[in-house]
Amino acid sequence: MRMYQGSDGKVEHSLSWTPLRSIDSVWHPRQLDVLSLKRIASHKARVKEVEFEGQRALSKVAIFEWWIPQLQRETDIYESISRNLSPGEHSIAPDFLGHLTEQGRCIGFLMQKVDGRHPSSDDLPACEAALRRLHRTGWIHGDANRYNFLVERSTGHVKMVDFEHAKQYDEETAQLELQALKAELSETTGRGASVVVQDGVEEISGPISYATNTLEH
Repeated sequence: MRMYQGSDGKVEHSLSWTPLRSIDSVWHPRQLDVLSLKRIASHKARVKEVEFEGQRALSKVAIFEWWIPQLQRETDIYESISRNLSPGEHSIAPDFLGHLTEQGRCIGFLMQKVDGRHPSSDDLPACEAALRRLHRTGWIHGDANRYNFLVERSTGHVKMVDFEHAKQYDEETAQLELQALKAELSETTGRGASVVVQDGVEEISGPISYATNTLEH
């Protein structure tokens, strides 16, 4: 059975022998079965907090087939960021820990959970520098709100997340994104924040705090 999104946005289904779509750019050496990860909390429909090698990490998975293109784009961006990283240079995104599969089909990825805070207008220079580095990799973020930036507590380095709305670089759009950043960092309405569901309780968390804490045993 195949599920798809109809023209009215509703979920529909039909019988089909066509193979389901998958993420094509499998560039990281690690591939993990998504069902092998112990779930701890739910942040969004496609983002779960999980246990991985004794630490908390975040899985991002295309539950529906029509989400594949967005996660394909994010996977490509993580590859671009990794490929353009110089020796000793900190990354502008959480560490990409591997691809997630379901019966051999790549449907998402696992990333570092960073212990950080959301930036304020005081962090504008550091956030702007991170955004410019992303632009130099050939991408525009597409949703550069303050909840898609994290200032890592241990280092002060800025990390960006949620690249699903990213676009190929063009100078005009890149400049507009940079010009809007000051206003985005002053945002206080909670636009772009995440809802976390843990033990059946729904809470507004602000964004996901993408971290590396060791789990308590």
